Amino acid sequence: MNLNSVGFKNGSITLDGPRGIYYSGQVVSGKIEFELNQPLTFSAINVVYHGGASVLWTEPQTEMYSGVKRYTQVEYKAYEEYFNTVQCVCGGDGTSVLHQGSHSIPFEFQIPFTVPSSFSSPLGNVTYKVSAYLEAPPIREELERTFEVVAPLDLNKDESGDAQQPIEMQFEEIYSCCCSTQPISIGVKLPVSGYCPGQPIPITIDAQNNSSTEISKIIFQLIMKERYHSRNPVSEYTPPEKLLATMKKGPIMSNTKRVYTFEMPVPEMIAPHLDNCGIIDLGFFFKVIIKLSGCNDDMEDESEIYIGLIPLEITTRGNRYVHPLSHSLPDDPIPDPNSAPNFTSLPPYMSGGMGTEHKSSATNLLNASNSTPYGSKSNMSTSTVHSINARTSPHSPYLMPSAPYLVQEKPKSYEIGFKI
Repeated sequence: MNLNSVGFKNGSITLDGPRGIYYSGQVVSGKIEFELNQPLTFSAINVVYHGGASVLWTEPQTEMYSGVKRYTQVEYKAYEEYFNTVQCVCGGDGTSVLHQGSHSIPFEFQIPFTVPSSFSSPLGNVTYKVSAYLEAPPIREELERTFEVVAPLDLNKDESGDAQQPIEMQFEEIYSCCCSTQPISIGVKLPVSGYCPGQPIPITIDAQNNSSTEISKIIFQLIMKERYHSRNPVSEYTPPEKLLATMKKGPIMSNTKRVYTFEMPVPEMIAPHLDNCGIIDLGFFFKVIIKLSGCNDDMEDESEIYIGLIPLEITTRGNRYVHPLSHSLPDDPIPDPNSAPNFTSLPPYMSGGMGTEHKSSATNLLNASNSTPYGSKSNMSTSTVHSINARTSPHSPYLMPSAPYLVQEKPKSYEIGFKI
């Protein structure tokens, strides 16, 4: 027996889901596996399911003290919790004994339908993890495993209908020469505002260049914008936009009329859906930049575009859509909140001789904090979740009296978009 692999702290948390990726609303299941070379007296093994978001950035600040300038760095930060649930999977009723041998303790937990996607950047994160704690006073040992959540954005279910609206931009410039006007008029149109990765975006250009100025090129861009909100102190920060894709057309010569349509593919990506995150905003935009010859100023405009996981039915023309990164998505189908079955947790693990399993009928699964994001940007249901005020840090579970765990109520229709 390898002594370096013996003991709870040298064990592991194994997730049943491939690659540790789940849709919101799915059940996270797995096992706590460890080996003991001698019996262990303990009080409980608790599993904590935690999801939350945090932001942090610093900005320089100059202060004047007695005529002397002092330069400091001010921290801007915020934290938001989506769930923090404690489940006793073994013991929990006085003192118990884990026998010598191998142990494999199952666990499972349903992710709320309303949580945002996992997200990571230098300024903020949305993270999810499952932790296991062995309580053997005065010792506490911990195992931890992170997992990712994909909040599937169905473009057909936007209550506002923004994703189905066309995008239209109109650019006009008038030049004067020899007492006559020479207008430039360019129209750009997209049939809808919502697309999925890998789908083509049909772009129609209607250009009438009645001037002596050449339209040297028209640049089309897909960009991503982020905005972070601090609550201590209250502030916000918008980093530079990120370019996801670009395409160029032109030139369009002077005294020329052109009408043509082409396609711009949406990049292969799993677009995070953060509408239910109150401290990180993320949005996608379609930008058009028109460059004119000579010393003339550029013309540009942009409109929000929505990148989802389930495409608009009118854009698939009856064809089955396959995500280009389907190999990086959960294998199971996207759960339907309108037909989700009631979820019941596994009973606690009981250790018998040489690590065999015996099941009891008792279970202890409870919320250690309010499961609704503070400052959420959409209406989220909490009426059927048993909530208990947190009495400790979310990273330090406190085992409280048994409380029923009920499945999240079906979420209401959402509105999508980069919030102003």
